[in-house]
Amino acid sequence: MKSRITLLTLSFLCACFIGHSTPVDSTASNDSTSEAKARAVLPYQITFITPLGTNGIQSHQSTNYMSFNLVAGYNGGLEGLEVGGFSNVLTLDARGTQIAGFANMVKGDLEGIQIAGFGNMVGGSSSGIQIGGFTNHAQQSGKLIQIGGFSNQVMGTATGGQISGFGNYVQDSLQGFQISGFGNSCGEACEGAQISGFMNNSGGDVKGGQVAGFANAAEDLEGVQIAGFLNKADTVSGFQIGFINVADTFNSGFPIGFVSNVKNGYRSFSFGANELQWITGDFHIGMDRFYNILSLSIGPNPDNTSWAFGYGLGSKVLNRTKSKIAVEMMAYHVNEREIWSNANNLLLRFQPKYEYYPKGGRFGLWAGPSANLLISGRWDGRGDAFESEIAPYEVLDDQGTYNNYRFWVGGQVGIKF
Repeated sequence: MKSRITLLTLSFLCACFIGHSTPVDSTASNDSTSEAKARAVLPYQITFITPLGTNGIQSHQSTNYMSFNLVAGYNGGLEGLEVGGFSNVLTLDARGTQIAGFANMVKGDLEGIQIAGFGNMVGGSSSGIQIGGFTNHAQQSGKLIQIGGFSNQVMGTATGGQISGFGNYVQDSLQGFQISGFGNSCGEACEGAQISGFMNNSGGDVKGGQVAGFANAAEDLEGVQIAGFLNKADTVSGFQIGFINVADTFNSGFPIGFVSNVKNGYRSFSFGANELQWITGDFHIGMDRFYNILSLSIGPNPDNTSWAFGYGLGSKVLNRTKSKIAVEMMAYHVNEREIWSNANNLLLRFQPKYEYYPKGGRFGLWAGPSANLLISGRWDGRGDAFESEIAPYEVLDDQGTYNNYRFWVGGQVGIKF
């Protein structure tokens, strides 16, 4: 009985192989027949593994409405649905849907959907959706959505979107979005959004936004860059938000970060004295509209030697050639009567300034009031809290459970260049 079933199976497979094959002949009539068959669209085909199927050795020349490959198929084109247990390969174009347990490949153009457990590949232009458990690849430009567990690639221009667990790549320009767990890259301009866990890069201009856990890079930016550490662009019309921002020029907007270096932006040094009998040196960097301040202060009073380092933010609310008004907020860690204080000794200062530039250049004089709040958690050797001694007087003096709060109004004057 088993031998009879085996013989019947072999007979069926041979019939599929021989009965659907066209013998090779050099005559013109047979050539015409082969061309006609290559152009023919068949209602269906069933294959175990090519060429063991209903289209036999001519399967790579046949286009099918319905195609079923129990293991793997090597067929011509598709005008409908193709399902493969392991893989589907088409030598011509595909219009419809390919579903495979491992991989799909279309050597021609795709209009439709590819879904595979591992990956999908299109050799021609693409219009549709690729969903791969690991990767998706389009060799030419396309309008498509790619969703890959690890990566997606388009080796041309892309209109649509890419979503992956690790990285997305577009060789030329992108109109759409890229979302990945690690990084996104497009070789030319990007119009849309790049969002990644680590880094985004555009070899051309960006019109839209870049959001990354670590860094963003673009040529000209029209929109916003947001990064956990670094943003870089040449010309910016919009905003950069990150720990460090680097740009050549801001046409509009401004950078927001710990340090923002704008090549054609705002830089100045300032020296002054205040009511604490401190000599203070400040470095301003960023834009007139919004800049960062790095500050170092020394109190040379021998009765209460102290020094402090601070950081702040400022903005020029009035910015004329000779007259300017700046508003600044500063925070200092004060080291009082010791090289370094481990205790909380935080000085907050709000300091509006009037700046006058006699010749309209970089050299100017400035002066202004200040509002000060000192939050001190200093302790003596017996474990008792005691007040800081740097305040010249107090408008408010309040002792809390862990900190002493003192408020006063002061003033300062200086020069800048």
